[in-house]
Amino acid sequence: MQVATVKGVVDDIRMQVGLLAYEPKFEEVKEQKYEKMITPRLVRMNEYLKANEFLNNGKLCYYDFYLYEITRVIMAMHPVELNDLKNLTQHNERIANLEG
Repeated sequence: MQVATVKGVVDDIRMQVGLLAYEPKFEEVKEQKYEKMITPRLVRMNEYLKANEFLNNGKLCYYDFYLYEITRVIMAMHPVELNDLKNLTQHNERIANLEG
């Protein structure tokens, strides 16, 4: 996957999370929206991260931090969302443990 594609998927995740966060009927539609709009994109990132430590073909870039931030928001809104996404969870751990 090229960096531009990765950027697009991460931007899509952010947009869907934002739309859901401001949904007037959030509690009523949360499960359906996660399943339909957010989970498939997270699964795609999880698959990509199976072969790459970071999003820029294995090199650390801005979008690694951006994805980390978005997944933290997702966990606050829907705590079970990342349980089955081992590679994405490991990516988040790598970002959280960076020195700096």
